Amino acid sequence: MNVHGIDHVLTFNTADFKRYPGITVLDLSEVPAKPAEPQKES
Repeated sequence: MNVHGIDHVLTFNTADFKRYPGITVLDLSEVPAKPAEPQKES
C-alpha cells in the first residue's frame, strides 16, 4: 500500500490492517453519516 501512496484505509475490519506500519486505519462504523441535503426546488 505504501508503494501506491495509500496511508489511510476505511474499513469494517480494522484488525487486518493494524500490522501495517504507516497506515492509518479508520473504522467505518465510527464515521458519522452525512445527513441528506434538502432537495432544491426548480
